[in-house]
Amino acid sequence: MTSTSQQNLANLFGMGRLITRRRFFAGVGATLAGTLLYANRIEPHRVTIVSRELPIANLPKDLNGKILVQISDLHIGPTGDDYLRSCFRLVEGLNPLLIVITGDFMTGRGSEEIAHVGSLISELKTPPLGIVGTFGNHDYGPTWAQAPIADKLAE
Repeated sequence: MTSTSQQNLANLFGMGRLITRRRFFAGVGATLAGTLLYANRIEPHRVTIVSRELPIANLPKDLNGKILVQISDLHIGPTGDDYLRSCFRLVEGLNPLLIVITGDFMTGRGSEEIAHVGSLISELKTPPLGIVGTFGNHDYGPTWAQAPIADKLAE
């Protein structure tokens, strides 16, 4: 394709100028940097409390209007304990009847955070019906497939 036909094609698609290799990689780099910044500095500290009415058929009357709290993605690791403790206080302030933790209790290279998870989770006040949970992919180690790590965490 000639330079003139490339320019005509670029104009046809509203690009005006051709994307150079330098501009392409600068754009890719900026996108990656933005994604990493969001994933490491913003998302881990974004707590959302959502209250929903959930009509449930045949729900026992003594459970009507009670609060269930669902927590996800704690990612307990070498940092962030004070932040999680403050989140636990928010949860406790809701006076839930039950707390459900849905995965990703920890983040680590292996089983090194298991005792830490137990210690920190024990600081969460247990509501009347208890705390139950299920594992997420990070609870199975760095390759997300190491069942022995999840088994130790379950203990």
